[in-house]
Amino acid sequence: MKIIIKKKTPKWHKPAKIIAVLLLLVFAYWQLKPNVEVTPQEVVITPFIPEEVERDGAIIDVNDIQTINGQFRFVDDQTFIFKGTHAKKGEALYEVDLQNLTLRGDVDGDEPITTTELTIQNQSPENVTLLYYNDLYSMYYIADDALRGLYKIDSEGNVYQISKRMAVSENDQPYTIVSDNGTKLVYFETGTNRIVTYDFITNKKKIIQRSLTLDQLNHLQDYIVISPLGGYVLFEDDEKLIYVYGADSAKAYVDGFMGINPTFSENDGYLYYFYEGAMSGDFAGRQFGIVDLSNGNIQYDTAEDDEQYHISITTIPDSDAVLYINGIVDDMTFIIDSIEVYDPSTKEKVTAVSMAGTHIKINSPVIVRDHLMLLSTPEGDTLFYHLEDQNLTTLTGLQPFDTSMAVQQYYLPYEKGFIIAYGNAVYRYDHLGTMKLMDFEGTLSKIVLSPDYMTIAAYIEGNKIVFSDKISEVY
Repeated sequence: MKIIIKKKTPKWHKPAKIIAVLLLLVFAYWQLKPNVEVTPQEVVITPFIPEEVERDGAIIDVNDIQTINGQFRFVDDQTFIFKGTHAKKGEALYEVDLQNLTLRGDVDGDEPITTTELTIQNQSPENVTLLYYNDLYSMYYIADDALRGLYKIDSEGNVYQISKRMAVSENDQPYTIVSDNGTKLVYFETGTNRIVTYDFITNKKKIIQRSLTLDQLNHLQDYIVISPLGGYVLFEDDEKLIYVYGADSAKAYVDGFMGINPTFSENDGYLYYFYEGAMSGDFAGRQFGIVDLSNGNIQYDTAEDDEQYHISITTIPDSDAVLYINGIVDDMTFIIDSIEVYDPSTKEKVTAVSMAGTHIKINSPVIVRDHLMLLSTPEGDTLFYHLEDQNLTTLTGLQPFDTSMAVQQYYLPYEKGFIIAYGNAVYRYDHLGTMKLMDFEGTLSKIVLSPDYMTIAAYIEGNKIVFSDKISEVY
């Protein structure tokens, strides 16, 4: 019989074997591994370059704009153009797309394009100038001999020839005026220089039997005015006699009376002026004339006692009403007695005396926007007067916006109120109060509004253009 005796193995023996095996494997790896050479790599850090057009909430910045030396305006509510110098792109005409946040430059740096590609009568004229545009139609002048004339193109692409017989300037551009609401055109017949009206809606025209001299044609803004709704055409001759004609009838509603500062009401119903024979000074008068344009009848409002009227005639939007100021003239100061708001269509007059005794400049602007009136004092302050609540706010040093002025306090009237730059901020100011639109550092030198009054564009010299959508926010 065979006897087997087992020898007891110590507990440390098995772990020791495992460690020995691992050590052998590590030794073998270091002996057999390939020799890898490590080469130091150069680390390149790419600096962050800000986008040319950036949005931060309601603010859009166009960076690196060094100078503005040309156009600075909205083409439409989402497109803005300016001619200037960009730090990286140089001098050019630039277009800012506010919707897609892009900046596109015209490397030639030309002014906004005045020529447009059109096809008329199977021809493509070369010398085409866009004279007027809205959502319904546009008006062009074609200077090519074969198609020379004024043309209207509606939103569906239909082409209408307005006239081939329009007087043109030395620069071969027609003399034209379009009413505020875009319904009426006034141009001038070649040879006779007679006034011609054209209705963009009906395509009908009317000749008014009055001619202008060449000098008058070259200074149209001093002689011809179309009423806001396009119903009437006013002509003021060199003797300061006033004539008013119906745009559709060519009938004379006012036939040569003497007056100054003729002003149409906003709804086309009335014409206001001061009777020149009752003027007591360059900035004050005693008889305020009111013409009913439906029949040509004239009535006068005569100042009482020693009172006079400040000759600034201020019409009230969306009505036939007018605002004028009664007071006393003292040297170059006008001392207010009362403010009158009169609507001849309803015969309603509202008189406010809360500003009695207030001194304003004899040539102070009188601007009304949505129940808020702006005036200037002899000391250079700006007064904002709420016509309904009769509250008065004074801002020191605020001036009309003027790029030639080396100060940073400006105001810009618009449909709903005023844009004011005060200190280092821009505000919307109306009869409800004040809303800050943006802050800025540096010198603010240009400011404009979009056609829908929803966006403001401001140029900060040597820095950037800033757009703000906050003007559309409600309180």
